[in-house]
Amino acid sequence: MVQFRGRDSSRPDFLQSLQVRTDVRYVGAVAGSAGCVAEIVMPSLVDIQWVIHEITLAFDVSAELFVATHTYTSGQDWLPATVNREIDVRQERLEAKLSREESTVLGLLLEDGRTSLSDLAAPIEKSESTARRILESLISREIVSFRVLVEPELLGFESSFWAWLNVEPSHLTAIGTELAAMKETKTLFATTGRYNLVGQFVLKFHTDMHAFMTDVLGSIAGIKASEIMMQTSTHKRVWNMVENSSYIGVSGPGWLFESSMPMPAQQNMNQTPLAGEDSGVD
Repeated sequence: MVQFRGRDSSRPDFLQSLQVRTDVRYVGAVAGSAGCVAEIVMPSLVDIQWVIHEITLAFDVSAELFVATHTYTSGQDWLPATVNREIDVRQERLEAKLSREESTVLGLLLEDGRTSLSDLAAPIEKSESTARRILESLISREIVSFRVLVEPELLGFESSFWAWLNVEPSHLTAIGTELAAMKETKTLFATTGRYNLVGQFVLKFHTDMHAFMTDVLGSIAGIKASEIMMQTSTHKRVWNMVENSSYIGVSGPGWLFESSMPMPAQQNMNQTPLAGEDSGVD
C-alpha cells in the first residue's frame, strides 16, 4: 500500500498514470494528508524502490510505503449481508503446476470471469465436458474462485475511507480479527511502516464517520494513533479500471494475466460495463 503526497498527487494525469500501470491493483483519490492511495502488486519486493522511482519521476509527488504482511479480509469478499466474510486470510505461497490447457483456461477466465464452457473448450481444442473438468479442478485446488465486484455507491453507500492505525503489536491480531468481522470493513491488512494496520471502510453517509471513529475505533484498546483519509473517487479496483463507477477495462501484470495464449493487457475482464453487474476471478 502506498500513500502519494505532493502537488501532483491528485492530478487527473497522475491518477491515470497509476490506473493504466499493470503493477497497480487499486488506486483511489483521497482527502487527507495524501492525495491518493494505491495498491502495488509484484512477484517480489526486490524492485519496489525502482517502481516507486519510475512512478514519481515525472510528477511532483512523494511516496510512503506500507508493505502488507497479512490479510485479515479482502475487498473482493465485501457484499454486505449477502456473503460470509473470509477472516484472517492465510497467505501461503501457491506452488501450483498448471498444464498448458489449465493455463489457457485460467487466462481466459481472468480476462472474463463469465466465459462459457464452449469458449473455454475451443482454444484448447477439447470438448466442453473436458473444459468443465479442468475448471472444476482449478476450483477444487483453490487456484480459481469467483467473486462479484461492485462499487459501493451503487448499493447506496456514499462514504468510503481509509484508516491507517498504529496498534500495539500485542493487540494486532485481536484488533485485526475484530475489525475484519465488521460489515463496514472492506479491506484490512497488517503492514510494516509508520502504521501497522491499514483498512478501507464503507459507510452509508460521511456523517457516519464520526460515530465510527469515536464509538468503534475509539473504544478499541490497543490503538495508539490513527489517520483517516476519505476516498473521493475510485480509479482502479482488482485490476479493473474504473470511471464514474463503471468498469472500463483491465490492466494487469503479465505474470498473472498471460496464459499460454497471449492476451491484450487492456481488454475488459467483464463484458458488461456497468459496475455491480460484473463478475471477476481472483
